[in-house]
Amino acid sequence: MHGYPRRKVRSPSEGVNVELIIITIICPIAKSQGKQYNKRLLPSFIVPFCVISREAVLGYLRRYPDGAFHYRDAISLLGAVDRRTIRRHIAQALHLIKKAALELTRLLAGVPLYAVLPPHKVEDSAMQQLEKATAEVKRAQQRSGGGRALTLPPLVFVHVVGVVERSRTPPPIPMTSVIKGLVFHDTS
Repeated sequence: MHGYPRRKVRSPSEGVNVELIIITIICPIAKSQGKQYNKRLLPSFIVPFCVISREAVLGYLRRYPDGAFHYRDAISLLGAVDRRTIRRHIAQALHLIKKAALELTRLLAGVPLYAVLPPHKVEDSAMQQLEKATAEVKRAQQRSGGGRALTLPPLVFVHVVGVVERSRTPPPIPMTSVIKGLVFHDTS
């Protein structure tokens, strides 16, 4: 453990910023290799460099899956008042949801012994596709782990994709492998 910096996140119900504590770690191996060694462990509901909660944006997109802009609802659900900020968060979340659904579909296609691809309908929104893929991932986890599985909400997959996209350098392993390691945690 290196430190416990404070971070603020907007509470949409109260309309004020709430202070959280983030854990920061130092990796001595990365430091010796001259790589990024100071790492902040962000919870999945935090959008990096922003006070708007990712959970709030996904809640908005559950209500308006097509990403339609409804200012009054956005104010109450996101806690933001600037139209540009709201539109930017909605567009970014839609992009991350689509990418997370695609990555989960790639993962499911790579483990045919445990999973099937979820049915895809033209009228399905990106959020519905992600939720179907997440449900199939849980079934695949249960099949591979003998019935017990950690339930990972869609928010976690959107967070992983968002963190990888915002990283300065691409991860040294493919995104599918990152998600596979998250889903099929090796406890041996």
